[in-house]
Amino acid sequence: MFVVSKRNIILPGPNGEKFQMAKDYMGALPAWAKDSAYLKALAEDGKVIISDSGRDKDIDAAEKKRKKASKAPKEDDSIGENQAASDCSGEENQEGS
Repeated sequence: MFVVSKRNIILPGPNGEKFQMAKDYMGALPAWAKDSAYLKALAEDGKVIISDSGRDKDIDAAEKKRKKASKAPKEDDSIGENQAASDCSGEENQEGS
């Protein structure tokens, strides 16, 4: 597993192990790191890019995939927007009548 770190990160591991990634670190991760929930959360937030290889094309593809997934509207968000629009229309909520 190959990673690009956009921040200074210390990845905690099993048995008290730690793996330090300086900002702009590009390289391999220890085997135990691929199952780390913290690493997965960092990847979802865009603080690290995880790729299967160190090739530029693969890293760029992984970053584009993450950005595309983060821009996709969530079902819960669209429901909230529709509800807010109907609440603001005044047709359903008429006070003082």
